[in-house]
Amino acid sequence: MNESTFKEFYNRTYRPLRSYICRICKNPSEADDIVQESYLRILQRPLETNDQAEMKTTIYTIATRINIDRWKRKKTIEKWRMSNGKNEPFTTEDSIGLTSDMMQVFEKLNSKERSLLWLAYVDGYDHRAIGEILNIKENSVRVLLFRARGKLAKMLKKQDTELEITL
Repeated sequence: MNESTFKEFYNRTYRPLRSYICRICKNPSEADDIVQESYLRILQRPLETNDQAEMKTTIYTIATRINIDRWKRKKTIEKWRMSNGKNEPFTTEDSIGLTSDMMQVFEKLNSKERSLLWLAYVDGYDHRAIGEILNIKENSVRVLLFRARGKLAKMLKKQDTELEITL
């Protein structure tokens, strides 16, 4: 990939990719690291295509996998800390893009559900591309997305009911 192609690709994909990663990892500074590492990996390996949609899917796949690897590492460290008497689990904060009420509900979803919903409804990926990014089958994406939407809807209804009671 030549420099001008990369710059164009970077300028077009950086903000949506960073927003997506911020949502799934819930930590803006960690998201910055993941996004930077993703672009470095794109530069280090030659892409076999110039198709912009395919390149975008590739960068999202790389970033998602880096996030998963970091999450697994954190969980391992957290288990070790808990088993050694340090009851201080990792905490993260994110205040980018969603209202605080929606952000609170969105954070209650697991990482895969957040990824599915973000990729489908914010970034507009189709089921095939989401499957490639998250390394799951296209038919599974449909089912998991349906379940994630349902879970989010229930959570939003419950929160709305709780707000009515407190008012």
